Amino acid sequence: MSGLLLTLGIALVVASGAEPARAVPLDDLTAYLPAAMDLRDWAPSGSPQHYVGEDLYTYIDGGAEIYQEYGFKQVLAQDYRNSAGRSVTLELYEMNTPEAAFGMYTFKAGSKGQAVKIGQTAELDDYYLNAWKGRIVLTVIGFDESAESLAGVQAVAEAAAAKIPAAGSRPELLNRLPEIWRRSPHIKYFVGILGIFNIDDFFRDDIFHFKAGAASEIDGEWLFLFQYAGRAECLSRLGEVQKTLASKASLKRFGTTTDGGFEGQTAKGKTLRGKAAGELIVLAMTGKGATAAERILAAFDR
Repeated sequence: MSGLLLTLGIALVVASGAEPARAVPLDDLTAYLPAAMDLRDWAPSGSPQHYVGEDLYTYIDGGAEIYQEYGFKQVLAQDYRNSAGRSVTLELYEMNTPEAAFGMYTFKAGSKGQAVKIGQTAELDDYYLNAWKGRIVLTVIGFDESAESLAGVQAVAEAAAAKIPAAGSRPELLNRLPEIWRRSPHIKYFVGILGIFNIDDFFRDDIFHFKAGAASEIDGEWLFLFQYAGRAECLSRLGEVQKTLASKASLKRFGTTTDGGFEGQTAKGKTLRGKAAGELIVLAMTGKGATAAERILAAFDR
């Protein structure tokens, strides 16, 4: 999955002549490909590549599973070249819902990217740009960090995003994060084990069996939300989680807490502390000890 976790995010050059966003059938992704008239010194090179459903495994060697987990429909990839022979590649991934697209975007977004105003959210990291808009995850790859390549990345990304109508909003679950965690630039939304395993390999096993999940990082500390259908299901799952963790050899100093939750220490020395909050299991993960973990979860006591 080389490059999948990187994103790009600097201020983008406004492409002259870019078309405004317009409603078109989402199964016609070619409508979102910039033409030469939308760009400065860049033009499409060759024909676009189109992959639908399971065919994604042909296009992405070893990285298609995570797209399928979130809910993948199709991808359209188009190369662009300038007069100096530099090239960039635009990839438009259509997901089943805007929430799925947002989740896939957060999976691809790195922790060091720079935010940029494009689409509904976007980041630039090295020579990769990732953006989310509606049901589309937009990726532009520049292949090197030269000024020419980065200019091409900027021009192609902005021209493509201008053609894609905005639709949907961030998943409602993110509103359950305490305000300071909701403002973090490093937020993840996941619907399966692959999405969360990318954060920490402690989640190698599907212990939580969540409906949907969210995570936010501040200064190396993480707050996780695991959502269930209701309070009863949440409490039942919390009991199963405690049983599983109690028998997990890699989790040290495991014990229950006075609020009905649990606490332990991972093999990497990170403290875990979790408990139920409504229909959520909330979990703190920190390398700063038990007091810090308790502080993270304290927002749910109010």
